[in-house]
Amino acid sequence: MLLIKKTQFKHKLAIFVALLSLVLSSVKPQTAYAAEGGFWSFLSFGGSAQADQSPLFPEHEDRDPRKVASVVVTVYSSTPDQTDDSPFITSNGRHVYDGLVAANWLPYGTRVRFPDIYGDKVFTVNDRMNERYGYGHIDIWMDKPISELREFGVKRIKMEIF
Repeated sequence: MLLIKKTQFKHKLAIFVALLSLVLSSVKPQTAYAAEGGFWSFLSFGGSAQADQSPLFPEHEDRDPRKVASVVVTVYSSTPDQTDDSPFITSNGRHVYDGLVAANWLPYGTRVRFPDIYGDKVFTVNDRMNERYGYGHIDIWMDKPISELREFGVKRIKMEIF
């Protein structure tokens, strides 16, 4: 009986090690782990400042969304009056990038689309907003002057959540 349990354990351990090595071999090496949040940053699912870095487990954006919601959308940029004292770093330690959204009610790494405005472009939640904003409010980061941000204004649009 004990011999059978040891054999089963060794078999399960071998499968675990094989799967772990497969996952780790698919991770692209990064040169600046500290800038991206440390050694374990390869496990994050959000966007990145590096254009060639893809998530560990890629999402298929051609599938149907998990949920469709009507949300209030505003935009923000990396200026101290719209952020804290580190305007180019998100609340989870990432650098800002095109496709970044802030939302308090969605987990980090959630992928969303705004088909009425941006078509098939996929955005990733990797930032938070002021705590006074709750469910149904999304902030899109843009690298544009404040005058163009004001033109966007406040919109209520359809958002697809993946």
